[in-house]
Amino acid sequence: MLDVLGAHGQEGVRGGAPAGAGGQQPQGRLAVARWLPAAVLVAVGVIWGVKTWNYVREWSDPRSVWYGAHLKTTNSQVQQFLGEIYQNAGDRVDSFVKTGAFPQSSNEVRFARAVLGDEAAVERLQAEWTRAQASRTNSVAYRDHLWNLAWQRYQESVARRGTLLAPNLFQCRGRLLVNEGKYAEAIQEFQVALAMAQISTYAEIRDEGITHASFNIGVCYWHLNNYGEAQAWLLKAQEAQRRSGQVWLPALDQEVEHIKVLAAGKAKG
Repeated sequence: MLDVLGAHGQEGVRGGAPAGAGGQQPQGRLAVARWLPAAVLVAVGVIWGVKTWNYVREWSDPRSVWYGAHLKTTNSQVQQFLGEIYQNAGDRVDSFVKTGAFPQSSNEVRFARAVLGDEAAVERLQAEWTRAQASRTNSVAYRDHLWNLAWQRYQESVARRGTLLAPNLFQCRGRLLVNEGKYAEAIQEFQVALAMAQISTYAEIRDEGITHASFNIGVCYWHLNNYGEAQAWLLKAQEAQRRSGQVWLPALDQEVEHIKVLAAGKAKG
């Protein structure tokens, strides 16, 4: 553009154009051109500042960095990890609902504020958590909301998984269903986790996955009062753990003896 402006200015001289507004026009445009680089630098600085602020805000979000990441990527594991954040938060609230114990309430308040975006709802939760209010109905609703958010992320993770082996994803899905008392549905999730663990090329991951999935299936049958199936699956978990030489479930042997007693008693009955 400066070359073009220069050409027009030379034409004016050659043509004998009189001084005045027309003769000053190129100088005015050149003046604009002089401050334009500074304006560009200011604009770049503003953009950089906004992006930096957003970046810092994402890292400081109480829902973890996975919250910001899940808005930017279709990665299956990002969805899973955010789901685990919601599920663990829901489990903490569930523990409060059942026991009345709720440590580190200040962190939970920040988390609830980010999730709900409703200060009045957060205040009602805080009143329950600090025992200013005996009822726990708000906490139950909030727990269920967190678990629902977790399930949504897990569903997205499955949809975007492709051929990725993700036994932990299905373990998480199964655990969430167990928390909700959906034992038959949870068994299906643990079965998928088991199948994936069995074909893992890493021995430790394979043995640990088989141990946990088998145990979890057994626990589900236990809750369903099917003690025979529960015993069979806990024995499989015990065998896998012993074969590995590791101890992932320290109380597994005691659980096996317990279910043997229950299964034997039901068989006699």
